[in-house]
Amino acid sequence: MASYLILGAGTFGRLALNRLARQDAAASFVVVDRDPAALTMRVDGVPGWARVASEAAAFLVQHLRDDGRWD
Repeated sequence: MASYLILGAGTFGRLALNRLARQDAAASFVVVDRDPAALTMRVDGVPGWARVASEAAAFLVQHLRDDGRWD
């Protein structure tokens, strides 16, 4: 099962989420955006994706490791 990190919940982030979910229904997703309101978007067909309100750079500094967590 793939695990994806998407930085930004704007137009392109939503597009990536929709397309990746269609390609791999079993994938998990983490979407990071600094605007909590952007994370309230509804995405049909993508159950259980995680929303994180944070600056993308700050999130990466705290969570990006060499463990290969995201595809």
